[in-house]
Amino acid sequence: MHISILDFVSMVNHVPREPTYVLRINSKRHPLQLNFLEEYALHTVREYFFDDVDSEEHAIREIMHLLTEEEAETIVRDFQKDGLDKPHLIVHCTEGKNRAPAVALALNELFDLGRNSEEIRTRYGELNQYVYRTVIEAGKRIIR
Repeated sequence: MHISILDFVSMVNHVPREPTYVLRINSKRHPLQLNFLEEYALHTVREYFFDDVDSEEHAIREIMHLLTEEEAETIVRDFQKDGLDKPHLIVHCTEGKNRAPAVALALNELFDLGRNSEEIRTRYGELNQYVYRTVIEAGKRIIR
C-alpha cells in the first residue's frame, strides 16, 4: 500500500488517481473545511477530531482535545473495515508532521502495510508519540 503523509496545503492540492482511503485529522478548536474528496466515489474519507497534545497535563480541558482510547479504536476499526482494500492511504493533519505521521506509522505497523517504519520515524522526528502509542495499543486490543 502506498502511504502519503500530508499537511493541509498539500492535501488541498493533491488529487488521488487511484482508490484511496483518506484519514483526515482535524482540530475541534480550529476545524479546517476540506470536503472536496467526498464527491469522488473511489475514495473513502474518514475524519477524526483531536489536537496535537501528548498528555492530559498538556491538554487544557475544553480547549484542546486529547486522543482517547475509544477514538483510537475507531480509527483502527474504520481502517480495518474500509481501508485495507485500497491501494493508497493518505493521512493528513494541519502541518503533517505530528499527528498524521503518528497515525500513519501505527497503521503501517499494525497492518504491515509495507512502508519502512524507520524511514517514517526518521523523516518525521516530531511525530506525536502519545498518538502513536494510543493507536498501537488500540490496534493490539482489536487485532489479536
